This record gives sequence, structure tokens and C-alpha cells, in this order.
Amino acid sequence: MKKSLLAVAIAALPAAAFAQTNVTLYGIADVGITSVSDGVNSAMRVDSGMMSTSRWGIRGTEDLGGGLKAVFTLEGGLRVDTGAADANVFQRRAYAGFQGGFGEVRIGRDYTPAFLAAGGWDALGYGLYGNALNYTAIIGGTSVRFSNAIFYDSPNMGGFSAQAAYGFGEVAGNNSAGRGFSLAGGYAAGPLMAGLYYENTNDATGNSTKKVGVGGGYNFGAFGLKASWQKVDPPLAGDNVTYWSLGGNVAVGAGNVIAQYSRASAETGGGRSNTFGLAYTYPMSKRTTLYATVGQASNNSAATPTLGNLRSSDNTVSPAAAGQNARGIGFGVRHSF
Repeated sequence: MKKSLLAVAIAALPAAAFAQTNVTLYGIADVGITSVSDGVNSAMRVDSGMMSTSRWGIRGTEDLGGGLKAVFTLEGGLRVDTGAADANVFQRRAYAGFQGGFGEVRIGRDYTPAFLAAGGWDALGYGLYGNALNYTAIIGGTSVRFSNAIFYDSPNMGGFSAQAAYGFGEVAGNNSAGRGFSLAGGYAAGPLMAGLYYENTNDATGNSTKKVGVGGGYNFGAFGLKASWQKVDPPLAGDNVTYWSLGGNVAVGAGNVIAQYSRASAETGGGRSNTFGLAYTYPMSKRTTLYATVGQASNNSAATPTLGNLRSSDNTVSPAAAGQNARGIGFGVRHSF
């Protein structure tokens, strides 16, 4: 009898302790078959994350009363094709903070406001061949994430909102080394969305890189359009790069056809890369999507391999040399949980 009462008491403890806490396990498993070419050689591959980076994570909130909540997220990447995981388990997102009428404050590692803003103007949504990650993540048009940082998201004010992040360099004796800040703001209501960002990051010696961008989109119902203009001004011997994109989607049956054209141009070196992407996504359910994707980056003779990269979330197709074109075609499935 005593053991039964003790068991009941112990079983009741978690329910009492976590009555106001919501913890969720979530993730994405994305994998497909691709055929790629670097302009010289071609290969067939099984790739993870062609539409969205495969990942898993834990997030939660606790109601503290008075409209205030504690929040946290721990998220790591993985590859469905090999089973490999990030060396740093939660390198994608790792933060804790507070949420309330004032907005949300987070401390730790997370996406920069500039990166998120630019992703909103990408018709391909940072996934599928031809998306904007070739500029933001590879060329360095924006910082993808800040570590050792504090983040702030404002509440939505009639469609207007703003985001800010400050990354501490944490270099003893040089407060500017490794430091960065990122700002973004915009409007999103009804069919219209528009915004801009400014980011400034310092390298290990304190030299700064300035990044700016503006973009938006409009949903006409059966189809939508998105466009952006962005520029990165690197320090020292680096070359300024200007990027612009124009894309859209149209409903075809239950699915969507998505297309995007973009150009990245180096001001001094003369490198230029034109990228085109075309995709079809078909939702099998709320959580499972089939997709087909094809894209090409066409480079002039002065374009470097980095400038011409095709990029999808977990795989990259790099030209063999300057002047070569990178191509990719793939079919896959994405399941979220």
C-alpha cells in the first residue's frame, strides 16, 4: 500500500512541476536523388536537405504570468543520406530568453535579422537549386548566425516590425574584433510584404564589412512575385559584390511552380554569375512534400567558383573553375515533425 502511494506521488511530481511548461520535439527529414555537373564532370548523388536542411530540435515555453513567458530552443543539423550530425550538436540554434508584450529577447546563438529578411525575399525560400544562399551564405552577403549574441524582435505593430542583433566579439584587449550587429525592419500585411536590412561585422583584426539589402513581394492570389537588391562591401582586398533577384510562384493543381533568376556581380574583378532555378512542390499532406528542382549558375570567364555556386541547404554544386557552369537536377521528399 505504501509503495503504491509513493508511486502515485512520484508520478504526480512532473505534472505539477511542468503544468505551465510546453516542450516540443520537432524536426525535418529531407532527402532526394540528384544529378549534378561542375562543368567538367557529372555525378549521381543521394543528398540530404535539397528543399530544407534536415534537422532536429527541442523548443519550449513556460508561462510566468502577467503575459510573460520564458522561451528556449536547441537545434542541430543532420544528414539523412549518411546519418551524420553537426559536430557541435546544437550549432544551428541555441538560446534562451523572454517573450511578452514588448516582443522577444533571446541570448545565445541564432539567425541574424539580415539573413532572415533576405530569405523572405527569396522565391525559393533558401532551398531548391538556384536559391539565394549562394549570395548570403557562400559569398557572405549576410552573416547566417551570430554566436555569443543578444537578439530582439519587436511586436507586430499594424504590420510593421523590427529585429536587431548584437554579437560580442569576446576578444580580450580588442572590443571591436569579431563584433557584429544586424538590423532589419519591414511591413507585412495582406498580400504585400517589404523590408530592408543593414549589417556590419568585424573580422579578427577589427576590419568591418558592411551589408545592405532591400526587397519585398506581392501575392496576387494564384501567383506571387518577389524581388531583392543586396550589396556587400568587404574590407581590405575583398571585392564588392552586388546581387539582385526576381522570382515568383504560380499554383498548378494542388502544388506550386517556382522560378527565380538572380545575378551576382563583382565590381572590381568583373566576375559575374547568372543563376536560374525552377522547381515544383507538391504537398502530400500538411507535413510531407514531394519536390522536383533544377538549376544552373552560368559564369563569365572572370567569375570565381565561389561566386558561381549553386546552393541548397545541405549540398553544394561548385564549378570546376572560373568560367564553368554548375548544374543540378533533383527529386526528393521533405517530412516535418
